[in-house]
Amino acid sequence: MANRDEYVAKMKAQLDDWTEEIGRLEKKLSAASDATKEKLEPHVEKAREARDAAAKKLAELKEAGESSWESLQ
Repeated sequence: MANRDEYVAKMKAQLDDWTEEIGRLEKKLSAASDATKEKLEPHVEKAREARDAAAKKLAELKEAGESSWESLQ
């Protein structure tokens, strides 16, 4: 596995991609009909929650010591 800094950078880039994609989905959703919004909003919310959980884990990883990093590998 890559060193910790490379891994953190890769995960940060992935989170940024997810944030952009969620933004695009929210924009499309705002222009959708009420029925479509009602149907798709829970899925967008799950995507937000997954992104937020990943961001939290990334923050923990950034603060983790070397021994914690080794255990993650």
